[in-house]
Amino acid sequence: VFDGFKMFLGKNVWDDNDTSTANDIATILTLFVQQLNIANLIQNPVTSGKTGWCKYKVNIRNIRYGKISIDLNPINGGLFFKAIIPNFSADVDIPVSGFLCPDFDGDVSATRITLSANVMLSINSLGEPVATLNSPNVTVDGLDIDIGGIWGFLLNWIIDFFEDDFANMIED
Repeated sequence: VFDGFKMFLGKNVWDDNDTSTANDIATILTLFVQQLNIANLIQNPVTSGKTGWCKYKVNIRNIRYGKISIDLNPINGGLFFKAIIPNFSADVDIPVSGFLCPDFDGDVSATRITLSANVMLSINSLGEPVATLNSPNVTVDGLDIDIGGIWGFLLNWIIDFFEDDFANMIED
């Protein structure tokens, strides 16, 4: 093969589990996402709908989180990718329109959000690299939703019963 080369990309090239030096791809990705503003990637409203005669929108603002960690492990045909977002929190604003339809606001937090997937790597017939996501999984641990104001006083105890269901909806 003219003008070609071959190299071995072992486990330590992908992730040597040492973030003190940027000498592996996982550390470089970690440094990249630390500079990334996740809030800019979220389009508000994140969802909207109608319940009865009340129309609502859900806006998420002021997103905060701890230091994101990324792990990459070679698997047959690709990489296993895992990212952990610790200490996630955000403000939630739910404006509602309609007769006798109150607005809601509050905050949401999670002790950890874990994202994982198999990234299968191949080369197509044009010689271009192709990455395919297989078995994606999102887990939200320690979800806590608090509604502010008088509605929070009246409804937070009910929401506490459904936080696991809300976590499952977010994961989906």
